[in-house]
Order: sequence, then C-alpha cells, then structure tokens
Amino acid sequence: MTAVPSVDSGFTVSRTAAAPERVVRHTRSAVMYKRYIRSGFLVIMLLAPSQFGGTQCAYWSAALRADEPASPRKPEADSLEKYRTLLLTLDAWLGKPVAGKKWAQIPIGYRREYTAMDRWEGRPAELVGWLMAEGPAAVTVLTDDGDRVVLPTARGLSFSQVFDPNTPVAGTPKDADFAKVCRAFLDEGLPNPDRPAVPGGLQIKVTDGGREMIQYHAVRAAQLGAWARQSGDLKLAAELFDRAAAAHAQYEKRFTTRGDERSLSRFLSEAIGSGLWVRAIRSAHGGRAKRADLQAEFERLAGIPGHPHVAEAKDLARGYADLSREDRAWTDQGPAAVAKLSTAEQAVYWVYRLRDHDAAQQMYPGHCNVLAKPLSIRSENGQLVLEDVTTPALELKRLGMAAVPALIARMDDTRPTRCMGQWRSFSNHDLYLLRYGDCCQQIFEAVTGHRLPAGGDYPIKAGKGKEYKAAAEKWYAEQLNKR
Repeated sequence: MTAVPSVDSGFTVSRTAAAPERVVRHTRSAVMYKRYIRSGFLVIMLLAPSQFGGTQCAYWSAALRADEPASPRKPEADSLEKYRTLLLTLDAWLGKPVAGKKWAQIPIGYRREYTAMDRWEGRPAELVGWLMAEGPAAVTVLTDDGDRVVLPTARGLSFSQVFDPNTPVAGTPKDADFAKVCRAFLDEGLPNPDRPAVPGGLQIKVTDGGREMIQYHAVRAAQLGAWARQSGDLKLAAELFDRAAAAHAQYEKRFTTRGDERSLSRFLSEAIGSGLWVRAIRSAHGGRAKRADLQAEFERLAGIPGHPHVAEAKDLARGYADLSREDRAWTDQGPAAVAKLSTAEQAVYWVYRLRDHDAAQQMYPGHCNVLAKPLSIRSENGQLVLEDVTTPALELKRLGMAAVPALIARMDDTRPTRCMGQWRSFSNHDLYLLRYGDCCQQIFEAVTGHRLPAGGDYPIKAGKGKEYKAAAEKWYAEQLNKR
C-alpha cells in the first residue's frame, strides 16, 4: 500500500486493492503529470490549485516519486529489523542520549584500594563512558554501567572538597575507542557457568546455576548494541544484538521449562526492569534521592514494556509528582513554632512529615514496623551514648487520640513514604515502599488499640485502603457517640 498525503484535508489517501479504479484512472494522469512538469504547466497548477484539486496534485507528485529509483537500503539496517520490538525496550531504558557524543576516558586522580600486600595504596583511576557535558567546573559522564555521574574539576571543587582526599577530581578527558570495548566483549564469548577455574587458580562457585551471569551478559550485549546503533555503527550493533539473542537462548535452554519460554524482548524487559526497580526502591528508602529524581526514575520504569512492575511504577511516579507539588506549597515552621501549635495542628504537621520517614524492617520474615525506635549512637567524652531520636510516627503516637482524625484522613493515601519492607534482608524479592495509608493504619492501631479488619501486612498493597478507612471512620464515630 502506498500512502499519499492530502494537501487539502491533512488526511491520507491510500492506493490499495480496495480502490483499483482510482489506480487505473490515474495511471495515465501520472504520465501526463510528468509531461506537465517538462512543459511548465506545473506552475499553473501550483498557482491555481483550486482548479485541479490539491489531493490530485499530491497524488500525482507521489506517483512521480514512486517512479524514481529508491535509495539503496543498508544490509545492516535489515539485520536490525528483527530486533524492532527489542529496540523499543532499549530506547525506553537508555533513551537516545549518545548520538553525537564521544566515548572518553576521564582521569579521576587517585583512589584508595586494598592490595594483596595487606596495605592501602593509592592507584590512578579513570572513568570510562560517554562524555555528555564538559565545562570548566564539572564534567558529566554516562558510565559504562548506564549511570550519569557528575565529577567536579579542580576549578569546581568546594572548600571542603579541597581537603578531602577521597573526593574524585576529573582530569582532562581523552578520546577512547567504543568499538574496541565492544569487540573485547564479543571476543569473550558466551558465559560458561560450568568452567572450573579462571586464570590465577581462583575457583568459581556459581550458586544460582549461572542465572545471574547469563542474564547480565544478555543485558550487557543489548546495552552496548543500543549504544552502537545510536552512534551509527549498525554492523556492530547487529553483532551485539545477535550475542544478546544467543545468551537469551542459552538462558532459556538451561533454566526455562518447555512452554514457558519468553521472547528476547520480554526476557530483557524483565531483567532490566527488575534491576532498575530494586535500585529505585532502595534509593527512595535510604533517603538519598530527591523526589523529583525518583519520579523521573519511576516514569522511566513505567515506559519499559513487559516487566512486572509497570503498573506500580506508574502509581509511584504519580505519587511523587503529587508529593512534590505539596512540598512546593508547604512552609516549614520549625520545631519551636510546631511546639506552640494545637495538638490537631501538630498531627497535620507530623502526618505531612511521614513522607520522609524511613523505617526499615527488623525481623525476617515479618513486616516493617513504622513505630520502631531508631538506634542512634554518638561518642561523648570517649564513651558511646545512646541518643534519644524521634520520628514522625512516634510523634503521632505521642499525640494520642488528637492525631486520629488526621490519620484516618490519610488511611487510603497511596503516595509513598521512605519506609521499606521486604521478604528477607539478603534478597531483593518483594521489595515494597510503604504508602501513607500503610503507615497511618499502624499508627492508628497503636494509638487506639483497635484492630482493623485483617488484610495482610500492608492495606494499600492489598488494595484495601478504602475498606480500612471506612472501618476506622465507623469506629471513631462510635467512640464520639459514646461521649
């Protein structure tokens, strides 16, 4: 089918088998159109399109172009055609940031590294990646692992960084060979989890049968392939994508039951999405990441099709966007001013502060107890002293029944806090950021002594936030009627 854009309507006129009479009728017209061009009649058509019809002009123009020989298609482009679905996943993950950028080595001074001689030794270090931006105060690098790193130059160091020996300082970037890195990767061949040893006599013990090793190889090949494609080397990109496909086939043959095989695109979507998911959740819990950055990370996750966290990533991205809007409108009054507020106003203040509460799970298996008292130790006169540290959850519990209305109001709030629950401390399985509603449910039950209907450890995760809120409202109304 040939699609011809209509000049008049903006729609598309398609020449298909459904309208053969149009094709036959205009075959001679297309030939005449060529003669009109040679005779100068086209000038009249352009000056008076209403007399001839803009759609017909566009059609004849397309017919003329169709008669011309098409530009030859590169064979490398054909070899990438079978990876079209995969490219959508990779573009959602990596974007297209390296086109026109250079692969570089950036010296970063010295790092402290423990050696086999049981002593610390300074060794020169460098960062390798795509040079995204270079200025007098800093350079921005997209590293080999896909992370963006901003390194200060000597001119960009702050006063405190000047005297910190552990601060990396970017030197002058040097051009490097990206294709050489890719060739070295390809020369390594497919991973072999069954090999008994590596050079140097070190034994390799693969506890998971090689799942992680093979999966990483496939993801790495696809990542390098995407970058090779973005930088214009389609032949190298095709080789790397073929390697990713080979690693995927190796994984499926080794670990997947017949009938449960996944496509290469689905396999990599799940692997990439799971890795980004773990990193984003842990960054949010640790309190290191800003809400705007977390929103961007979860939006990126939501754009990667096929991984199991797409829906939750969309929900978290919306939650962080709403929290950021609320932050911009919020005025922090400070501890002294908060102490002078009424108990109801203090409850509103501390409920707002729940967004930065970062309680961690302490028992495995189990759940994250948001009312657990954090352990903080400081040194005083040569002795270790246990500090009395409070949290928003503990402050709300201290306020007692005065905090209940504010807690009930947020019982169905699905926006995230920084509290995190998980199945086991050594596993990334089932990581979960507690939502406002999860925290408010625990604090409500601790304040009132009233147990809400069972629904799992976290009501929002179980999809029962509204049910819990309705039960809490009913109970509280009954208590008010008893007075």
